Amino acid sequence: MPNNIDPKTAGRSIPDVPSRNEMLFGMETGPILAIITIVLTFAMFVYFVHLAGTPSKESVELRFATKSLAEAELKFSQASSSKTERLVPGKLDELRKERDKLKSQASCAKEAADDAKDRRGMVKDFVLYILGVLSSALTTIFGYYFGSSKGSADKSLALNTIASKNQPPPQPPVQPPVKPPEQ
Repeated sequence: MPNNIDPKTAGRSIPDVPSRNEMLFGMETGPILAIITIVLTFAMFVYFVHLAGTPSKESVELRFATKSLAEAELKFSQASSSKTERLVPGKLDELRKERDKLKSQASCAKEAADDAKDRRGMVKDFVLYILGVLSSALTTIFGYYFGSSKGSADKSLALNTIASKNQPPPQPPVQPPVKPPEQ
């Protein structure tokens, strides 16, 4: 059975073989992904703050409908207590119809605002979940670059460099002595 060890490389350490990720993405992918994660985390945080601070369209409509209903109620109560307004034919019925219409609009606006509040709550939960995932990834990244893993990788690289410099140059293969031809 033939020996598969090459005498030229015998005794030398095997050079570091790049991992599949290093071959696919190159050596500078880690810091780039870390920066992207940081940017995404802060973008999600800003979006969450914006989402929490802006009122929904439905809640604005509910406020407007409630305000209009309050004004219609006030007009109706003033008209029903005033003798001069009661004497105008159809005025009280007109105010009553307007008030009932605004009550219906306010009821619809309340339902829409409640539905929007539920949907917004689900979106907030989702955004908070994604923000938690990104902040966890950020913690891992900072732990790697500022913790022991990065230092350990740098130390291993430095030791491999030193070891490769201190190796003796390869020796030429030893030739067996040639016997002089016999006479």
